[in-house]
Amino acid sequence: MYTIPFLLWTSEKWQATHPRDFSQDVDRKYSLAELIHTWSDLAGLSYDGYDPTRSVVNPQFKETTAGLVTRTRKTR
Repeated sequence: MYTIPFLLWTSEKWQATHPRDFSQDVDRKYSLAELIHTWSDLAGLSYDGYDPTRSVVNPQFKETTAGLVTRTRKTR
């Protein structure tokens, strides 16, 4: 399994109109499947299928390992 960090940068202009503190979110475990929900949350989008519990930056976020795949190496 590989761990790839999630990087979030916000401009001062965006921060002025979207005051949020992401410091409590830095240790959350997530998978790439949460990206669309996180991106939508940051953009203020809501639509059928959007799930705030899958947005890494949402207070309702629920960590899950359902989307994580672990591979084992077989030897001969």
